[in-house]
Amino acid sequence: MDRLFRVHFSSTASDVYQSMRLSRARKLLRSTNMNLPTVSDACGFTSYASFSRAYRRMFGWSPTRERRRSSGDRNTSMRLMPAFDLHPDQTQYAPDKLL
Repeated sequence: MDRLFRVHFSSTASDVYQSMRLSRARKLLRSTNMNLPTVSDACGFTSYASFSRAYRRMFGWSPTRERRRSSGDRNTSMRLMPAFDLHPDQTQYAPDKLL
C-alpha cells in the first residue's frame, strides 16, 4: 500500500493521513474557540505535545501562534490543502466531494 501511495501522492499513507489531520486542526484553530488540547484530541493525536511538534514541522509555527494569527482575521479562507482536506464523515478519497 505504501508503494502505491508513493506513486500517487509522493508520500507514505501515514504522512498523507497526518497531513489530513493537521489540515483539519488548522481549520479548527482558525474557525473555533476550542482549546488547544481539545483540537489535538479531535484530530486524533495522542498528546498535545506530539500535535504541537507535528504542527510546527508542517506549518512552520506553533498552534498557539496560528490561533493568535487568525483571531484578528475571521475572514481567512477555511479551504486549506484541498487534496488532504476531507470532511470528517468522508470515508474515502473523492476529489469531487472535497469541502
